[in-house]
Amino acid sequence: MKTKLFFFFTILWANYIYAQPSKAYLMAYHTCSSSSSCSNPANHTVQLAESNNGSTWTSVPGYNTISKSGSVPDVITRGDKLYLYSTAGVRRYTKSTNTWENVNTVISVKDSSGKAVNYVDPSLIVDSTGNLVLFFLESGGPGTGDPASCTTYPCTKFFKSATEVKNSNGTEFIVNSGNRLSINLTSNSASDPDIYFDGTQYILYISSGTNTLAYSSKGLYGTYIAIPTLINAKLTSEGGIGSGYYDSATKNYWTYIHTNAGEIRQKVHPSLNTSLTGFTMVINYATAGLASGGYAQSPGICKNELTTTAANPCKLVKPVFNTTKYNFCSGDSLKLSITNVNKGDTIKWYYGTMRDLTNVSSKVFLDSSKLFVTRTDSLGCVISSDTINIEKYAIPSKPTLSRDTTNNLISNATIGNTWYKDGAVITDTTSKIKPSLPGSYTVKTTQKGCASQLSAPYYYLVTDVINLSANEFIKLAPNPFTNQINFDFVVKGYHSLNMEVFDIATGTKVASKKTITPGMPIYLGQLSAGNYVINVTSNDGKISYQFKMVKL
Repeated sequence: MKTKLFFFFTILWANYIYAQPSKAYLMAYHTCSSSSSCSNPANHTVQLAESNNGSTWTSVPGYNTISKSGSVPDVITRGDKLYLYSTAGVRRYTKSTNTWENVNTVISVKDSSGKAVNYVDPSLIVDSTGNLVLFFLESGGPGTGDPASCTTYPCTKFFKSATEVKNSNGTEFIVNSGNRLSINLTSNSASDPDIYFDGTQYILYISSGTNTLAYSSKGLYGTYIAIPTLINAKLTSEGGIGSGYYDSATKNYWTYIHTNAGEIRQKVHPSLNTSLTGFTMVINYATAGLASGGYAQSPGICKNELTTTAANPCKLVKPVFNTTKYNFCSGDSLKLSITNVNKGDTIKWYYGTMRDLTNVSSKVFLDSSKLFVTRTDSLGCVISSDTINIEKYAIPSKPTLSRDTTNNLISNATIGNTWYKDGAVITDTTSKIKPSLPGSYTVKTTQKGCASQLSAPYYYLVTDVINLSANEFIKLAPNPFTNQINFDFVVKGYHSLNMEVFDIATGTKVASKKTITPGMPIYLGQLSAGNYVINVTSNDGKISYQFKMVKL
């Protein structure tokens, strides 16, 4: 698809004319009566041809009745509308009413701040959300030259893209950030971008004099790089102003150029890996009904995907997905299928900046994306699904457990907690619980349907008081502690007890105290944070109890 425009727009009065594009492919190009007249764009006439095989072209019936002012045109279809761009603006055909508007509407291209952008040579494509996207050569500006070559060499050519403004119907565009391609010139020229999709990547042709260069990018809005097997990106030296199309049925590329002989020529080829020669003439002066000596130039091809939705509504049901759950967790995937596919239907998937035109009824997704699917039946009726958002969510981090000074057990996950005691789920779901029974506690958190790993277990002691009788006890407090614990006891016949401290993780004895009397503070600030078992014993061995303590 190609427009190579130096825009000097005029607006004509509306007049609806009947000319019916009906074949599989469309080509816009311009003609002039002689080589000398072609140097002046005012002498150019916009033509529109159609073909069922990409090689044999005829004028669209009735097109000769339409005002054909303009130069270096491009054509593209979307829904039931055909858009014909030229130096005079854009003119639209509506299939549902079989009407052309003989009005060339001014095209507006602005940056994100609303400032008008100087541009030439637009080429159009429909993105995955159904918007027209304009590729163009930025004209003017320091060091860029005017506009395809350099005022003073060297200079740099910047090729950019712009997305259609909602509800502007192909007349207003906002420039996307960054450059799609930049070319440093020390001689010659660079102009006339042409963008198309080959099923796996986007292809960008650039014209350089009588040469056509080829670049590619996985994403529509990415940075385009030279096809690595081509020398200096040169696809052919037999002509410039290239336009391309990929035929998924035969897995062949169709490349069109125009030559100094005033002909549009085609080459069918299986790849872009080698330079091309041996182009064949497909359009010349006779195609447009001109006298011998006329010139045909500046091809721009697209597939005719005009629908009849508005005038003859197709009784198609939107593509139905196999699920309404469009999210999944990291490490997993989402398989979507269309459940209402009939024999003869064609399914096309559009997601992010990518598309799958291989007519598959299901796809597996590994990342977040915006998606819609079109369904075309055997009569050519097309309907689109709703646009859905596929979301891939991260697995939440494994929670950690701690115990506060009021003996609550705390999960650092604020939502989605599921608690377990000794491996069995319990009813608590808040981030803070106060167990009534001792045991090994764990927790996991589930957020947006994705569950974390279980936390490390925390062994919880309900009380740090051992009651020996109604009037006898041994107590250690606080638990958890920071640097110091208080030791208190009342045991008949004993005025002092002993203490040994063991690291639970290693079983190593890390501290001991002898002859501890009731109410005595025990300093353990030298210990690392962690879990410890404290043994309390008497000298005669008749008293022996254990406490699990946590040092913060």
